Amino acid sequence: MLPADTLALMLHFDAVVYEGDLPILAFARRCAEDLPEPAATALIDGTRYILEGRTVLGLPAELSESLTDAADGFQAVTVLASTAGLTANAITAARERSRRDVAGSAFALEPPRGLPELLAEFPGLSVTVVDELGGAEVREVLQALGIADRITVQFDRWVAGDPARILRVGSRWPFDLELAAARGESTLLVDRFGRSAGDPTMRITDLSGLAPAIRRWIGLHSAAARLPTPDRLAAEVPELVLAHLSDPHLTSTGVLYNDVLDPAAELAKVTAVLAAAKAAGRGPDVVVVSGDLTDSGDPDAYRRLDAALRPLAPTVIYATGNHDVRSVFHAELLGEPDRSGPILQVHRVNGVRIAVLDSTVLDSAGIGAGHGVLTPEHLAELSAELAAPSPGGTVVVLHHAPLPPPSPLLTYFALDRASRSVLADAVRGTDVRLILAGHHHLAGSGLLGGVPVAVAGSTTIRTDPLAPPGHERTQRASTFNLVRLYRDTFTVSVIPVDGAETVFHLDENGCAEVIQRATAGISSTDQHPSSR
Repeated sequence: MLPADTLALMLHFDAVVYEGDLPILAFARRCAEDLPEPAATALIDGTRYILEGRTVLGLPAELSESLTDAADGFQAVTVLASTAGLTANAITAARERSRRDVAGSAFALEPPRGLPELLAEFPGLSVTVVDELGGAEVREVLQALGIADRITVQFDRWVAGDPARILRVGSRWPFDLELAAARGESTLLVDRFGRSAGDPTMRITDLSGLAPAIRRWIGLHSAAARLPTPDRLAAEVPELVLAHLSDPHLTSTGVLYNDVLDPAAELAKVTAVLAAAKAAGRGPDVVVVSGDLTDSGDPDAYRRLDAALRPLAPTVIYATGNHDVRSVFHAELLGEPDRSGPILQVHRVNGVRIAVLDSTVLDSAGIGAGHGVLTPEHLAELSAELAAPSPGGTVVVLHHAPLPPPSPLLTYFALDRASRSVLADAVRGTDVRLILAGHHHLAGSGLLGGVPVAVAGSTTIRTDPLAPPGHERTQRASTFNLVRLYRDTFTVSVIPVDGAETVFHLDENGCAEVIQRATAGISSTDQHPSSR
């Protein structure tokens, strides 16, 4: 029985508590042992094709339809094995043997990114792994993953307690989550193949989104979040949160930026804010830095930057800028020392595709010029990538903002207008939801090809757009943008890091008290007409 004030996390074992396809492939191999050739090879190949997102050719229409309905890799293997002639008992026995194989190879598995840290962050959270097969191998896997001490394993899928304080995570809507949702539990569906089954509370397409989704659910159970909104709907929860930094201009150790200020000290103010947010359970899922990472391409500066940002979020993404040295950037941050041309980076987090462009122009020494250009070949790569939509849409990142610049020098050191025009054509009508950029040293926004553009200010200085005509003036200032992606919209907030004086600070109980006073006497018939 759960204590009244305890939150409970119920994790279905398969496809939830570990990364990778080793257990699915082990299941397929054990099924294949009981099949003659060529059926055995066809089952293994079919499994690999499904996991890689490829179409299995030459299948009967009914089988193709069954595979299309398969919610996860285990269900797909079961369909293939059954079609090949294995009995239900043989498939179950193969599954049990494969579980023993996985336990013996558990050292090759990894927990979902950010899950061990989350379990440590919330020691009061009750965590249970539900294992419908009831095997002892689950405990061995959890031990290898380093999370066994925080988790209870049980065969029974139900736990006594308030369903409203339970979050259940699974990869199959009908089997894992549907009944739980009906009894009032919150549900999180790991929808790897994009089946869009059911109506879960939250949906992710890969396990990189697991820890962020759990953290947001925990946040919804604060005293204020549990109170009703004026329209009587649940509080809105973002599906992905990005901290968008830009233009830190880190210098070599001991060198001041423009002989005036220390960019590392300014960056430390920003990282302190984000570290405090993480400690409070409000940290970002992704940190994006849109170029001018260093001021002169010093390799050690790249390493110091990464060391400062890597602890802040499960995913950190970098774009290169005109002050960076492409070859050093490739070697230090992308692990691509032999690549000399622009690299299109593609990251996928919680169903959102983040495509990173390189808009730098190199001089004869390999140093970036001030202005920016997107080469036809690079834009063709982007167009090819965008040809297939991503479940959560796409965010494009580049250094040079594809908008009119705010100052005289930036008018010259801008993304050339031909590149702006072709980029607009490339993103128009695609699943691109937002373009993130920097270079202006000033937060701003606009549109390109009908797609919103959000420009982050520098973590080091700020351009003054109201300087006298023809003048270029900057001030010491640190800012970053906080981007929240919701299912059908997004918000971008500019966060100044300026040591501003706190006017008031209400804790959870204080917020709850204000909301209760504001909603006192409001009946369900007093709602806004649009919510009736």
